[in-house]
Amino acid sequence: MNCDDVKRLMDDYLDGNLDGEVKSNFEIALDNCPDQAAEIKLLESLNNRLRNLPLSFEPPKEIIPALTEKLLEISEKSKPVSEPSQKIKKVDEHIKRVSEEERKKTKWDKKGLIEAFSSSKNVSIIISLIVLSLILFYIYNFFNSTSPWIINAVQGTFELNGEKAHDYKAYSDDLIKVDDNSSVKLSIPQEGEILIYGGSSLRILSTKKSSNRINLFSGSLRFTAVDNSPNFEIVYNDIHVIEHGSNIQAIIDSSNNLIVIASKDYIDIVSPKGKLKLANDYYCVVDKSGYIGFPVHINTGQEFKDALYLARTNPGDINSITALLIAARRSDILTLLEVMKSIPLVNREIIYNRIVSLFPPPEGITKGEVLNLDEDSLEKLWFEIEWQI
Repeated sequence: MNCDDVKRLMDDYLDGNLDGEVKSNFEIALDNCPDQAAEIKLLESLNNRLRNLPLSFEPPKEIIPALTEKLLEISEKSKPVSEPSQKIKKVDEHIKRVSEEERKKTKWDKKGLIEAFSSSKNVSIIISLIVLSLILFYIYNFFNSTSPWIINAVQGTFELNGEKAHDYKAYSDDLIKVDDNSSVKLSIPQEGEILIYGGSSLRILSTKKSSNRINLFSGSLRFTAVDNSPNFEIVYNDIHVIEHGSNIQAIIDSSNNLIVIASKDYIDIVSPKGKLKLANDYYCVVDKSGYIGFPVHINTGQEFKDALYLARTNPGDINSITALLIAARRSDILTLLEVMKSIPLVNREIIYNRIVSLFPPPEGITKGEVLNLDEDSLEKLWFEIEWQI
């Protein structure tokens, strides 16, 4: 997980929506992202102040008798002594009944008054800080929001939260079901468009510029990015499909496997059982348990697919690897890179040699690092190949 991933998941982390391995990976990655860490620290501080704000507070007990005495003094000066009001008489009688000892307890000296006013001033400062925090919080959420999303029926009908609709606005937590033989366009302002095909259902999880997320339950859809760097994510079970300026096609087949196709740019696929970068014009199948299959180019020949199947079922068999290398074309190199990760160390070198014969590794990457599956080296080699294919 990199700093872009941390920025995208920041709101969900603060809202407590991350759990398990995703939360653990987020906190580990946060140590290497000082800007995002500082922003989270600031927002957590604001949230803590809001949570700790009391619903009410008690004034100092001494203030009531002190104010009573002061009001009495002012009232006595404002009217002739010979014509006191009934209220002042009652107050005067009450004060006379108070013992001298009790009067000493309730009478404030100069120092007491200063402390009271100082306490009031502190309360005002705290309230001002809280109000400012609330204003900043709402401003942040206002500018970070992409809500509402606009729904238009391209063909047929759909349901929004269980009710038939034709054109509508959608918000976070809304449920959309598209009827059979229908299709719906869901527009995310300044981010992209989702074309949802018939028989599909999904829920909108988040409508923020830093995180536009949907949970796909069934069917298929296509996301088309209109921004150079949108933040869009598809969630299916515990599988996360994260785009990086790419168009995505996602299909849930009859066996509840997720088929993902990338175009225009690359995407990340993350599950509890692994992660994969899927390049432009590649597809892969993720089974319902979260196992991510090898990436395959959309123009790959059947001979290579058959050899790939054998290499998957016999990961240590040198004959299967040799057949795969013979059938591989230039566009299959990223597939070979993933296959190399899955086989024993003793057989990795033959695949490595084929890869670097077409795409020499960038400066600073060694053969040993790649063969020993160093993550940073593998990622750099992947990007070196990806932009050239």
